[in-house]
Amino acid sequence: MKLKSVLCILFLWSLVACNAGNVQLFTGENYDAKVSVENGGIVAGREKGGGSRLDLNNILEVTITKYGGFSADTCPSGVLLVNGTFIAGDTVRLTSLDEPFLKMGSKTQYQIPMASIARIVYKGLPADKAFQPLSSRTGAILPNGDFFVGIFDGFKDKTVAINSDFFGPQRFTPNQGKNPIGALVLRDLQPLSARYVIITREGSRFLTDDPHIEGDGISLHDSILGQVKIPREELGAFRATSNRYQYLSKLKPSAVEAPPGVTDAMRIQPPSPTEAQTLLTAANASVSYTIPPGFSILLCHVAVPKEVPPTMRFSFAVYLDGKPNFRSPPIGSGDLPQPLRISLSTIGGPAKVLKLRMEPATKFVGVPFGKWIDPVLLRP
Repeated sequence: MKLKSVLCILFLWSLVACNAGNVQLFTGENYDAKVSVENGGIVAGREKGGGSRLDLNNILEVTITKYGGFSADTCPSGVLLVNGTFIAGDTVRLTSLDEPFLKMGSKTQYQIPMASIARIVYKGLPADKAFQPLSSRTGAILPNGDFFVGIFDGFKDKTVAINSDFFGPQRFTPNQGKNPIGALVLRDLQPLSARYVIITREGSRFLTDDPHIEGDGISLHDSILGQVKIPREELGAFRATSNRYQYLSKLKPSAVEAPPGVTDAMRIQPPSPTEAQTLLTAANASVSYTIPPGFSILLCHVAVPKEVPPTMRFSFAVYLDGKPNFRSPPIGSGDLPQPLRISLSTIGGPAKVLKLRMEPATKFVGVPFGKWIDPVLLRP
């Protein structure tokens, strides 16, 4: 083997071996780190400085494996159980539901009661589409996320048969062929109200309130599978469940007030390899949200895009129930993103309406936009 190939293999191995990951905390900290599971806890070590043991209650998300194609936001093929547990595995080979149990999992094999399967996922759907609530309906989730309502009528000639009251009998193919299906919905989903979700490198997900972190992995009790042990080499991410946080990008604003002459006052910029998801608001525009019950903190970073001339400066303001609550110092395009952590409480109690504004501190021309980077509501 050539020396260049050997060095390349060693380099790739070192990326995996060091468990290079990312840490996001409810305090607003967000940094890359070498993440390990050891001595009964999760330890994050920065490039400069020693490792620190993380308080599990303070973790928003820890990505333990940053390399190898792992993505916590994509659902691979597998089966979703009625309690919210997801086991990744090959589902195209599943052509009968007549057996009492199904063995699933690429590395660790789990014996799954067939009657506990809520959905069969056939291809890599976005996690929010694969796990979306469907109000006790059955049918198929299509690759684009649309839902086809109907009654499952069995597997026929390598297709999934679904009978719709409106469209009649239909057949879907669990692959890239004609009329593809993203997921088959068999039963209602009643996920546990847990504090944490643990995601494996292959994409399996387990909900738990009480994870036990041991020297060689994490163990938990699953209401369907029983005692589950996840070896540390299979761990992909440890995160708070979605009932503890809510990204503003997933909420529809209750009102958008645009300044005169501006028709596009708010935009959502999707995440990229170099930047998190961002809410963009025009100068002097107001974007309001109804705060879901129980959420008490707004967390984000704010910045002015580089394309805005540096002579223009803006303050980022937060209003609660129509009254000013916070206003940042003036920021320009040459300044680093500034962290915000805002309590969503007023003298009268929890606020009901959150309003965001980027307000000019100097004269400006055109329609400059401000960046609310990764804005999230928290329920610690």
